[in-house]
Amino acid sequence: MEFAEGLTELMDAAVRGEAGPELLSRCCGPGLRARRVKRGERILHAGFPIRSVRIMLSGRCHVLTISRDGRSFIAYVNEGFQIYGLTELLCGGEAFSASITAEEDCLFAEADARRFCALLENGGGFSGVVLRYLASLVERAMQTSVRRRFAGGYEAVLLYLHERVRQETPPVSVRINRRVLSELLGLNLRTLYRYFDRLEAEGYAVREHGRLALDGRALGKLEAAAREIYERM
Repeated sequence: MEFAEGLTELMDAAVRGEAGPELLSRCCGPGLRARRVKRGERILHAGFPIRSVRIMLSGRCHVLTISRDGRSFIAYVNEGFQIYGLTELLCGGEAFSASITAEEDCLFAEADARRFCALLENGGGFSGVVLRYLASLVERAMQTSVRRRFAGGYEAVLLYLHERVRQETPPVSVRINRRVLSELLGLNLRTLYRYFDRLEAEGYAVREHGRLALDGRALGKLEAAAREIYERM
């Protein structure tokens, strides 16, 4: 199927919650491909160039995002139909603003970013579908803003550390610039030092010569804590 026709049909169905594997297979062609992501697999990394727009049709993932000015850090959970890379491109960005990992098996479509933007700029039916998607995001945000739980304080430190070491093989040693981290998480240095004391007291890490050291047991404990935080979001 031609790119414009396939992507428009797929997105139109996705907005209605009707896009599944069979439709995705039928819509794929040059510039649009299917991708299945296993639980625990990294979907994308913050800072990586947007060469393809990632369209999640089903599944659940956790998101770690840093604001464009680099001064705020937010963790949350997404599920169902989502488009990753769209808002960055609309704001003139060229790189993903979030790191996203599959919390369960996910089904994705990957659309060539340049062709996606060209189709969007041409207007027509595809632009209308994207506007409906953006409107659904606004409505969803209004409905969930009261109950959505963003990580902050000590939990943000746990999630940040988990993000830094989750792909590593123990033992792991991580150097962290405390001043930069305190600004990123919106904490004063005194509070951050208390949280580091707590990390050590609770067995998540040991401070060694300005670094945080984690053995296999600590990594497992950190993984379990991060999973529990995400499940409550």
